[in-house]
Amino acid sequence: MLIRAAVLAIAIALALEACGPTRPPTAAPPQPDPTLEPLRAALQAYIELTQPFRKHAAQVAESVPGNDEQKWLADCEAGRPRAITTR
Repeated sequence: MLIRAAVLAIAIALALEACGPTRPPTAAPPQPDPTLEPLRAALQAYIELTQPFRKHAAQVAESVPGNDEQKWLADCEAGRPRAITTR
């Protein structure tokens, strides 16, 4: 019984992580070609400039009525068997 509970807890944690919202990375990746360095620098400046707006947008999205973790989990669990059987 304890093993079932542990497996269920792990499955729930994985489902929440898979269905939860994610933010884009906060750093521009390094470029293998040095001629692209100005583009990387401009991209990093854009990321730093828009970070507060993206954080605010994520917080607003989380406060939408009906946006709770249990619904996300239910949607993930309901879609999983259908997705597996259609592939």
